[in-house]
Amino acid sequence: MGRDFKVIEADNIPAPLRADIFLSRKLNESRRTVQKMLENGAFVKNGKSLKKGDLIVKGDKIEFTGSIKQKSLIPAYDLNIPLIYEDENLIVLDKPSGIPVQPLTPSETGTAANWIIAHYPELEGVGFSLLEPGILHRLDIDTSGVLLIARNNEIFQEIRKEFSDRKIKKSYLAVVEGIFNREGWCREPLYHKTKSKMWVFGEGIKAKRVFEAESHFKLIEVKNNRSLIEVEITTGVMHQIRVHLAYLGFPVLGDALYGLRREDETKRALLHCFKIGFYHPVQKKFVEFKAEPPRQFKSCFSLGKCAATV
Repeated sequence: MGRDFKVIEADNIPAPLRADIFLSRKLNESRRTVQKMLENGAFVKNGKSLKKGDLIVKGDKIEFTGSIKQKSLIPAYDLNIPLIYEDENLIVLDKPSGIPVQPLTPSETGTAANWIIAHYPELEGVGFSLLEPGILHRLDIDTSGVLLIARNNEIFQEIRKEFSDRKIKKSYLAVVEGIFNREGWCREPLYHKTKSKMWVFGEGIKAKRVFEAESHFKLIEVKNNRSLIEVEITTGVMHQIRVHLAYLGFPVLGDALYGLRREDETKRALLHCFKIGFYHPVQKKFVEFKAEPPRQFKSCFSLGKCAATV
């Protein structure tokens, strides 16, 4: 397993902070993800493994080691995940709906991460966790489309910085009920209403953390009293598009958490990541990758009925 070191400096903190809080802010990652990384020994300070409750003070230097004390994933050779593109630094997949991006524990299988380890075993140790080998971003289990994978830690860190700096261009397609009339930007901040559910933050709400979220909506077409929308996001907050659309009164069709799922129509939320563009660190140019929506997605919109095929 390779070991790429990255030094993270605590330069502008007026008071001591817990390690998990500091790293979550510094890396622009969820606290849960950072805690998982800390539990797996991914960071050291002064030569010792950093724990989530350790205090970080001004002047501290933390090293990201890429060294994970965790069991390996179980390879999954039988999953059908189409490959869009690959080079020696990058892999681009077309994740189907119904397949999680990563497992919650090493004993789980049936995820994109298990497929990655089966076909690219050298990616073990790339990224923040063995549970997410080289995985640069997440898609909800229902969401299909473009998934980016880094093949080494150097590329992982460079592209993750593009995500943190909001330089990645991500576009989604969504189907909603009714005639969509809320085009433009939605910049409502989000918070964790529960552990697994987000909502729009507002006056009178108490939250441990509030997340900036920016979504731009554009109506593409209306058929059968359903609207096909293009969504561009500059931030990547959990459930961001789904929450913003539900807040605007147009929940994603089939979204059981933020809207209504009619079992006779669709067994998935009709959200698809169809395009991601970014600056390729090695090719030194802007690149863009697309994934066409699956058959069921198209059928649900154009015909007003959902085929059994995903």
